[in-house]
Amino acid sequence: MNLNLILFCALIILATCTIYFIPVKSRKYILLLLSLSFFMIGGKTMIAYAFYVIAISYIFGFLLRKYRSKMVLLIGICLVLLVLILTKYINSWMALGFAIPMGLSYYTLMAIGYLVDVYRGENNEKNLINYSLYLTFFPQIMAGPIGRSKELLPQWSKGVSLSIPHI
Repeated sequence: MNLNLILFCALIILATCTIYFIPVKSRKYILLLLSLSFFMIGGKTMIAYAFYVIAISYIFGFLLRKYRSKMVLLIGICLVLLVLILTKYINSWMALGFAIPMGLSYYTLMAIGYLVDVYRGENNEKNLINYSLYLTFFPQIMAGPIGRSKELLPQWSKGVSLSIPHI
């Protein structure tokens, strides 16, 4: 059995236990740590790309709340897309040898969706931990679908109780 598959399964079990047994206030920190651990399995470049997309989109989300300008939105989208374009397209044309991280398209498109939602005034999430977890939550990165930030971000603050319907 592949070591990455074993690590992924272990992370899924830990995430499930965290969701049902850890208090709500601590839950998102542990889930973020597990998600970043998943990215670390992919190597240094994978975590670097994730941090870049988180930082750029979070900063431009802040700027969009303050200025609500199409130019700020366009620059933010272009900077987020830069990693995707460099790693997926230019890399294959020029054989640069960049590693293409797992889920890069997913979290890039999720970051763009977040910027658009902030621009439209449909999302006012300012918590960096919640936002980072929204972008890096590894079960969603692996399986999809690409979720809207206005629907997913509020869920990190809500509690889930252990009950028969949830099992």
